[in-house]
Amino acid sequence: MKYYIDENETRHYTLPRIWNGITPFNELRAIEAGWRIVDEPDPEPVPEDTTERDAAERQIVQIIVGLASQYNALEELASMDITIPNLTALADAHNVPEATMLAVETRILILARHLEAVTGLTWAETWEGLKERFMGYVQELNAPAAE
Repeated sequence: MKYYIDENETRHYTLPRIWNGITPFNELRAIEAGWRIVDEPDPEPVPEDTTERDAAERQIVQIIVGLASQYNALEELASMDITIPNLTALADAHNVPEATMLAVETRILILARHLEAVTGLTWAETWEGLKERFMGYVQELNAPAAE
């Protein structure tokens, strides 16, 4: 990050366009006027802690995968575009009872509110992120446990 320190030790991130009638006021003139140029490397970005988000998303995926495995629909789940209408159609195709669907939807909606709180995003934004990571979670859930 580059910035300038003037003769009064004030930090500036850009040079003024006009300074004491001198235009343009470039770096050479700034140095002549007693300014210092500081060029520090940009700070390393701190990676976002996604532990809570991942845990909340895993719980939602576990519910969906649990239902799919109960109705022998895991292969279809693994090969489909994960959208709410597609998940609903898959449940309909496997004759999942309405009471079961309502219970699953309720559990997912409760977890969705927690996920929204953790991420600070809306459900639509949260769902888009979850969809991108969905298959990774499915693979984690189906991976054999390390002994």
